[in-house]
Amino acid sequence: MAKKPSVTTVASGYYGRQALNDNFEALRDAFDNTLSRDGSTPNAMGADLDMNSNDILNAQTVNAESLRLDGVLVSSSSLSATGATLYSDNYTGDGSTVAYTMSYQPFIKDNTQVYIDGVYQNKVGYSISGTTLTFSEAPPLNSDIEIVVARSLNVAATDASNVGYNQGGTGAVSTTVEAKLQETVSVKDFGAVGDGVTDDTAALKAFFDECILTGKSGHINAGTYMIQLGQLAFDNGFTDTIWPNITTDGYFSTKFKAISNIDAPFISITNGTATGPVDNVWRGGELGGIRFIPASGSTVGLTSMHGLWLQGLSGCNFGYMRADGLGGSTIHINRALFGGNNPDPYNVTSCKFEAVEGNRNQGAAFYNDNFVGFTACTIGYLRAIENVNGAFFGMGAGNRIDVISAGSCGGWAVGDQSVVTGGASTRFFLGLAEFDDMEYGIDTSICSNSDFGIVRFVHRYNFGPLNPSGGYWPRLALKIGNPARTVTGMRFYVIDRIEAGGTKPDLGVFADFTNAGGNLSDTHIDRQILDNASFGISNSDLFANFNLNSAVRYRNIRTPIIDTIEFHGGYVRARNSGAVAIPSGGFTGSSNWVAYDTQVEGNSTLFDNSTYEYTVPANGTYRISAALNLTLSAGTRVRMAIYADSSAIFSRYAYAVTANAECYTVQGTSYLTAGTIIKVNADQNSGSGVTTGGTLSVNDNYLIIERI
Repeated sequence: MAKKPSVTTVASGYYGRQALNDNFEALRDAFDNTLSRDGSTPNAMGADLDMNSNDILNAQTVNAESLRLDGVLVSSSSLSATGATLYSDNYTGDGSTVAYTMSYQPFIKDNTQVYIDGVYQNKVGYSISGTTLTFSEAPPLNSDIEIVVARSLNVAATDASNVGYNQGGTGAVSTTVEAKLQETVSVKDFGAVGDGVTDDTAALKAFFDECILTGKSGHINAGTYMIQLGQLAFDNGFTDTIWPNITTDGYFSTKFKAISNIDAPFISITNGTATGPVDNVWRGGELGGIRFIPASGSTVGLTSMHGLWLQGLSGCNFGYMRADGLGGSTIHINRALFGGNNPDPYNVTSCKFEAVEGNRNQGAAFYNDNFVGFTACTIGYLRAIENVNGAFFGMGAGNRIDVISAGSCGGWAVGDQSVVTGGASTRFFLGLAEFDDMEYGIDTSICSNSDFGIVRFVHRYNFGPLNPSGGYWPRLALKIGNPARTVTGMRFYVIDRIEAGGTKPDLGVFADFTNAGGNLSDTHIDRQILDNASFGISNSDLFANFNLNSAVRYRNIRTPIIDTIEFHGGYVRARNSGAVAIPSGGFTGSSNWVAYDTQVEGNSTLFDNSTYEYTVPANGTYRISAALNLTLSAGTRVRMAIYADSSAIFSRYAYAVTANAECYTVQGTSYLTAGTIIKVNADQNSGSGVTTGGTLSVNDNYLIIERI
């Protein structure tokens, strides 16, 4: 760092001594112009220090009244440092105050920089204690005081609260790395391991509780998490509560495994006990896909060992849920009825299930036990293999399943309640389904107004783990109707593939109409038979227990099997065969029944020409119209009434306006039960009997009855 001294060559002779002295003086002056490492000399620079593009190494503290970077003056208020955060406090001097409070504690004086009117203050001029800085002399009146504290990072420890973060977009707000990282929660934050050995129950419980309490999104990483069943229970105490967004790495990677098999679910999400008929439920959010695995050993009899136990949720989304070998079902909707028959406070409604899979469960893949307390939900895909209790149960109200693939299960492929304690199923939609070797197919004995898109049954003769005696499954493909309650508005499109193996008598029932009679109406079934066994299936083989009072259109590739839809539309049109006497007086009497004695249109089994009686074929709403054409003196009164059994349900009084022929009518619409007898009664007050006109057309005197 010293300047190179000028040294001359020393020659012999008198002048040699002088030259030697000059060299020593040059060396002395050069040493005086060096930087001392031990501080024995002042090291005061008399000129700029030019490092010639080299670095200054091992500098501990740099004190400077100003700092320039690339020739730009850096002010104290814009200072930033890697590994530290700078905080600035500004005050105005009053000429007497010496003590000022800092926003952050600097710990040591070297972490502070003080400026008065922009001039850096030597540290000997103040002291610090905690967050108080005290000047040895009060700053002048009206002086600008700036105190800068550098909050240093501890390199050996995490201190994300001192590291700034900014997303970088327009309008983005700066925060700290700590705050940014805490916006979401990971199950690993709570010590979950997911190694298939460690008990992760407590960590998972803390993770879920944190997400629920703060509303933060959470993530469950891939791994096998060992679970104590019944411990991951979340109940909102019948208070509307937001369910958080919790994602996973998918059911294939994120697995919950039971530490031991007990009669309790892996996860339960419930809404307490209802205090009224209005729901207070978990709302929104999601839970990503999980695979539920029991411990080794039997799960028989553990009927509450479900993957998910749900009660009281609205608008929640669920990922692909799969369970293998549980004592219960993959997903179970709990039965909870307010007042003994109202599921509304406990509704699971408007939820979406990406997919549900159950394999070798003692229960089903999806089991709704709460009647119409399962409402307006969608299941994208449902898969079931060798479950003891079927694939799906409990159609609820307004639910849909896009695709079902199920095989070799006991119980129903699509089953339903046998009672309507919590409401009868309605408006169910199934898009596409394949039921291969299922014990039973679809049960719609309490369901109405539903559409079973395209369903294929594969009829197999085999001996499976759930069918040790052998024989064809399904034993019953379609169960339709109920003799004890109304079932209406059903649509089916069915394909049956019959495989070889047994004999034709081994086949199960294709469709059982349960002798529902008039309680079954407006039901349409299209069926296609693929007889790979060459049994020679005829139309009469395709149904059992059908009652002609049912209104069904059942076709085998457009060839009618049963068609009573038109018949049980109830349409009849009858008229008088000729002049008919209408008595004077005696209204409602037995001699006043109008003799509509000729049926013109409709099914002859519904109308008796000899008694003029129409028999209602099925429960429903009917429109009835009756007309008489009479010639009476002006002012004559005509009375007409339509009777249902012994009671007049519609009546009308009218008066002749002229002495010419006039048409008198009575009509109305009413709900009627099957078996009701309909007749028309009439009289007039002219003083003698009057006959209907003899030159009338078919349309002048008529009785028309039709179901609407």
